[in-house]
Amino acid sequence: MRTAPRVLAALLLASALGGCGSDDDGDSGGDDAATGASSSAPTSVPEVLDVGRPVALAEDGEGRLLVAHLVEEGPRESVAAAWRLEDADGETIAEGPGRQVRNESSIPGIWPLADGFLVDLGGNGRYERLDGEGELTPVEEVDTPRPLAAGDVAVEGARGVYSPQDETIAPTPRLPGGAVAVELVLDPEGGAWALPEASDAGTTMLHLPVGRTTWEESALELPGGGYPVGLEVTEDLVVVPVARSRGAGDRLDALLVRARTGEEAAWRRLPAPSDLGSSWFSASVAGLPDGRLLVFDDVDVARVVDPVAETWEVLALPEGQGGRDHGWVLEVAGDRLYALDWVDGAAYASTGSLDDLGSDPSASADSGSGWREVSG
Repeated sequence: MRTAPRVLAALLLASALGGCGSDDDGDSGGDDAATGASSSAPTSVPEVLDVGRPVALAEDGEGRLLVAHLVEEGPRESVAAAWRLEDADGETIAEGPGRQVRNESSIPGIWPLADGFLVDLGGNGRYERLDGEGELTPVEEVDTPRPLAAGDVAVEGARGVYSPQDETIAPTPRLPGGAVAVELVLDPEGGAWALPEASDAGTTMLHLPVGRTTWEESALELPGGGYPVGLEVTEDLVVVPVARSRGAGDRLDALLVRARTGEEAAWRRLPAPSDLGSSWFSASVAGLPDGRLLVFDDVDVARVVDPVAETWEVLALPEGQGGRDHGWVLEVAGDRLYALDWVDGAAYASTGSLDDLGSDPSASADSGSGWREVSG
């Protein structure tokens, strides 16, 4: 739930598809998407949903699934977009045009709420609320930071915070000393965790507990040449993946984890296996219901990590289409795991329980079992 939601995955996906959105406010949509597109490019909502690639999805607290699709003419030319909203039984509730009408690629943003979604259908910072009936309402942005609360949603990493209570987006809380947040994540109670840009004093983690106005700071002990490549806060843990540059690539060195609650919670290091490849220029982490962690590189490596037993189990990804290379973005939504292939443009849902992920000792990274393709 790109999640966000998964900001690092969204950035990687945007890069893989060729760029970022313009400052155009994206007023045109639907059949107007033909502007700048070739006459043969599909632009109607049914056509886009039929042939476009799914690039973002999320599931809200009521089990509704929202999937956004793009149609592209080339690696840097997305010419049309559309979305489909389904209920918990897979029945279509509503469909509509996106705002991807420029000859540039930018990925729609989708953030699940308890009831409905916060969306940025053009990937350009124009936010709307999509309700359970598929109706869109513009979201107002205010200029002053406000106290955080449970249910708030961080958007675009550290750009702003959406409040479901008053349905506005406010700036993120100011960091001490004018520091700039590279990543900011909200916990279930509304507390904020931030990774500021590294300084001469080293790399630190900042924590703003809910209801307080003063940030707490703790040092991150990194290996020589190590640097954080992500941040996630689960129900129980704060997780920072750490990578090191080795040879021609970036290799995952470890996960730094600490309990989310407790004044004196200490950081622990979970060393990564040596066979995870060299594509870890970013890392995404998602918490599973049983307390384990899903860790993946947004390309083709995924592991299920038990932070107590310190085990790293292989997660078998879908086989995909045509036997070609794939690039995967994974999303935990409700009781399912979704996999988006940003190379082939297909979407898959896990068929088993989340508690069973990584439990098959015979699984290989390309076995592809346990998945079904979804139309989105």
